[in-house]
Amino acid sequence: MTKQPRVEPAEVRAVVLRAFHRGADPDELQRELIAFQRERDHTMAEVLLELATDVLTISGATRDRPIDYQDLVKTHLTDYEYRGKVDHRSIRYALTYPAMRAGGLQPDFLDDVSWWRTQLWPYALHALVAYLRAASALTGASSEGLVGQLAARHHVEL
Repeated sequence: MTKQPRVEPAEVRAVVLRAFHRGADPDELQRELIAFQRERDHTMAEVLLELATDVLTISGATRDRPIDYQDLVKTHLTDYEYRGKVDHRSIRYALTYPAMRAGGLQPDFLDDVSWWRTQLWPYALHALVAYLRAASALTGASSEGLVGQLAARHHVEL
């Protein structure tokens, strides 16, 4: 059996930002990202969660000007349905991780998810989508503008 090549964070980041920049819908992007999926490799989830953290930071959300957690799912992820404990645990983790990181707390990501039997990256992608939509609503900036800021921050040419 041939060993799959390591997932490179910079490559995943570029694919994600370029896809959003060209207007790809999240489901189309998810199909593109399947090529990067590796068993027991959480690199893609980490990259997506760090991008979501950056969006949250860019949004300027604060304690006095918050993004409502319930609103993230009910308003910004209406195109997805989460059923069962695994779905709910996974999306909850993917939505709270960026808030912890943006607030200065470093979760033990690998310890948190290494025993999970499900891939976290699709939920991390949903979290990124939710934070892009929420940040757009909060700031009035377009999603494309926010993606441009992320690309500049990560030195990704769009």
